[in-house]
Formats: sequence, C-alpha cells, structure tokens
Amino acid sequence: MLIIPGLQSTGIPQKVALLEKMAQQVGVEVCGENLLSVSVGDAIFKDGNADAEHLLCEADRRMYITKKLHHTESRFNREMLNFGTHAARVN
Repeated sequence: MLIIPGLQSTGIPQKVALLEKMAQQVGVEVCGENLLSVSVGDAIFKDGNADAEHLLCEADRRMYITKKLHHTESRFNREMLNFGTHAARVN
C-alpha cells in the first residue's frame, strides 16, 4: 500500500507506469527475463465521508480487476506464442 499525499487522480497513471517499469527492470536484472508485473488499485480520499477501511476496500477491488486483466493478457500472449510455434512447425 502506498499513501501519496497531494497526488491527484490525473497523476496516478504516471505513478502506475513507473511501478510497472521498475518491476519489469527487476525481473530482467534478477531473472534475465521480463517476468514481473504489478497490479495496482487506487482510491482517492475526496471528502470526509470515506474512512481508511472504505478506501482500502475500493483500492483492493480495483486491484483485483487489474489483476484479472493481467492474467487474461498473459494467457492470450502464451496462446499466441504457442500458436506461432505450432504454425512454424507445420510450415
């Protein structure tokens, strides 16, 4: 969990991109491959009606949506690689 005081919602995509880039770099440095990714969920404290538990629940919900998208993309990419390998063998 990151708490970033003063960060506006418009700045979140840049922070997420930075975290993703850092994870990819670590994966390459440690494993020699781009194996790591991050799933981020965000929640912005806009008014006095939301408490910490509400914000955490909302960020968690959004993170799982992102995680599901990452898994779907990974599965698709693996299937395309397998298809390409199979197609190369058939030719």
